Amino acid sequence: IDDIRKNFQFDSLNHFLEYSDGFFVLLKTREDFRNLALNYFKKANQNGIIYAELTYGPMLFEKNNVSHEELLSGYLEAMEIAYEEYKIESNLILTFDRSHSEEECIEMYKKSIKLYLEMGVREKIVAIGIVCKEIGNPPNKFPKLFEMARKDGFNLTCHA
Repeated sequence: IDDIRKNFQFDSLNHFLEYSDGFFVLLKTREDFRNLALNYFKKANQNGIIYAELTYGPMLFEKNNVSHEELLSGYLEAMEIAYEEYKIESNLILTFDRSHSEEECIEMYKKSIKLYLEMGVREKIVAIGIVCKEIGNPPNKFPKLFEMARKDGFNLTCHA
């Protein structure tokens, strides 16, 4: 047990993010993402949560050949179940990996909007944000992305 605990002691946010990236390879199917979100909703319900905004980032998974639709469908399914079983209302925040260029993020943004419209779920996406390693990747690296999203009516956020 002590050896396991040592593996979960981090000296910085970047150290934690590098470690957690290894877990992303385990998530591959719609069911994986549904189960991940359902586990969150179960805990949220136990803590009296009635509304949640889940962040999700297709850029983090495309290198593992997981489609945006697969990821999104799993989360949306979990959100429906969470409402039916726990009465937890929820929405999504589309996130972009800060380590990518603004051009790559804009390309993903445009693809995402198209997918939302095709799936009829645009109203479930309430914000966009940037995530991952902050060092060398400040929010002001993405002015065009944020401006596009603001014009499209999204709230804006930044997370590590």
